[in-house]
Amino acid sequence: MLEASTSSTSSKFSTVTHLTPSHDYDDSYRLFDEELKCLFLRSRDPSRLAFEQLVNKIFGIETYKKKAKDLVKDAGTRFNDYRNKFNDSVASHVKKLREADER
Repeated sequence: MLEASTSSTSSKFSTVTHLTPSHDYDDSYRLFDEELKCLFLRSRDPSRLAFEQLVNKIFGIETYKKKAKDLVKDAGTRFNDYRNKFNDSVASHVKKLREADER
């Protein structure tokens, strides 16, 4: 996925406090989100360097800039959200399985 669209949307992202994508940045943001999901499936605890590399490849922003730091911070937050949703889902399935066994 990353290779497919890095050439057309390399450095368009402007401000990223809560990463609310505007019309111009939808493609880059969507790709970023999909890449984070794929990374979650491969690794449950990636390093900060992995997030920085994603930001650099997708948005073309150097890691020392404020925009990149905001994106990396948001990537960590999103990763924690994915982990919490995953854990909640597993706990829900375990609860349903236990209830089914008790019947």
